[in-house]
Amino acid sequence: MNRALAVAFLVLLLGAALGRGDAPAASPEAHVTLTIVKRGTGTGRVASQPPVIDCGQTCVASVPSIDEPEAEPITLTATPDAGSVFAGWIGGCDGSEPTCTITLTTSETIVAVFDLAGGQGAALAVATLGAGTVTSAPPGIDCGTACSATFSVGATVTLSAVPGPGYVFRGWTGACSGAACTLVMNGPKSVTATFEPAPPQSFVLAVSVSGAGKVASAPPGIDCGTACTASFGAGTAVRLIATATGSSTFTGWSGACSGADPTCTVTVSAARSVAASFGEAPPAGFSLSVSRTAGGTVSSSPSGIECGPDCAQVFSAGAVVTLTASAAPGFVFTGWAGDCTGPVVICAVTLDRPRAADASFGQAPPETYPVAVSRTGLGEVVSTPLGIACGSACSAAFPRGATLRLTARPGPGFTFAGWTGACAGRGDCMLTIDGPKSVTAAFARARDTTAPRVRALPSTGRRGGPARLRYRVTDDGGRSAEQVTVFRARKALARLRSPMHPAVPGRALYNFVTWRVPGGLRGGRLRFCVTAADAAENRSRASCAALRID
Repeated sequence: MNRALAVAFLVLLLGAALGRGDAPAASPEAHVTLTIVKRGTGTGRVASQPPVIDCGQTCVASVPSIDEPEAEPITLTATPDAGSVFAGWIGGCDGSEPTCTITLTTSETIVAVFDLAGGQGAALAVATLGAGTVTSAPPGIDCGTACSATFSVGATVTLSAVPGPGYVFRGWTGACSGAACTLVMNGPKSVTATFEPAPPQSFVLAVSVSGAGKVASAPPGIDCGTACTASFGAGTAVRLIATATGSSTFTGWSGACSGADPTCTVTVSAARSVAASFGEAPPAGFSLSVSRTAGGTVSSSPSGIECGPDCAQVFSAGAVVTLTASAAPGFVFTGWAGDCTGPVVICAVTLDRPRAADASFGQAPPETYPVAVSRTGLGEVVSTPLGIACGSACSAAFPRGATLRLTARPGPGFTFAGWTGACAGRGDCMLTIDGPKSVTAAFARARDTTAPRVRALPSTGRRGGPARLRYRVTDDGGRSAEQVTVFRARKALARLRSPMHPAVPGRALYNFVTWRVPGGLRGGRLRFCVTAADAAENRSRASCAALRID
């Protein structure tokens, strides 16, 4: 049987059981719902006696519960189709026998698993013409190297074709045609993917010029001045060179080129256009002036600005001047304005025109110290003012001289046992921040006074063989041991115990004990009762359910 499928569906069944809750109902339902689900790689049919299920078509039925006078056991029979085998039951039935008898006290979902007989599959063969590869989803084909694979009968396989460099995909032949290929594997299939060389392409590069200058290209083709358009092969990298004439200067590119560098490289992967602009040469130099607020100074590299006393200087046109803001003791730099922006103390200014920058300084913020919180046990520590939420944020910095309150909040099943470190006692922790602080909050597990909760589930067995007496149990303390007693009428036939085992708080754990049924025992309907005790010796009420012996 497909183990992953079985485990996944058991998780779904457990989730459904948890969703119904564990508290026992006030009275049993008069009718309950029986649902049959079929899984696996094969196919088949499930029928019942009495005839309420024929799945096939009728996979859900409402039947009397065990406490109703008209209730009777239901026998399910799984019949595989041709080419399939019955792999087993999941849910209220178990094992791999095709017949299962159940008596319902609550609604149940039972899974019948059918698999393909003998690992049947269908072969898929792929061929390629030209340069390219073919892959499949689900994996199996990677052609290239693996050009054939076997898939489950009935599986849907999608093939993808990827052309190699300089090739294009032209289409499928064989079991597929056209541009897409999705196959249902109901038998052997063969497919061919055809790739052809991509046709050569060329594109037009157009250049325009404004002002006094010209643009040439390498490889040749553009000489604008006169020849301002040319065709180049697809993917060609064309280098454009802008040259100013007379007293003009190159001022920049637009279109497929940008920036002020007179050389630009364009990759001609489509039609492209570029504009080159020329203008009058700039003057020999520009002024840079700096202003500042109290609390710091500004200096420049190259030297010239030392503001303090010297706050303006003329630099060569195009020069890059670096300004550095330095805060005085007790102050911090808060940011630039003008031709410099942002909070970083260093600013680079390009002198392509007169420039001005303003530096601002402010009082330094108060000194802070770290506060670190650690915990033992389950609980949370929070601070006032905000900053600590431990849980997640277990350290924070607070201003020197501040007063900090730490509050301990125990988690479920725990109590607050007290502080150690910079605090003591069990009340809120009050700290004056005069240096780094470290505090530990201890949470102790509260005494368990809640009894486990147990619910017996209808079970079956055979004379001379084992009977699994099934039940569900949960305990807030996390551990439980159960005692099971088998009765005919009021007479105890057997007493069984399970060892102490984990019991997840708030979630029902399915468990069972095994009773070897005496061979001479008269068959029919018995009952068994389950009580549970936890590690703190809290004991549950007894829960009883039917036990049918065949």
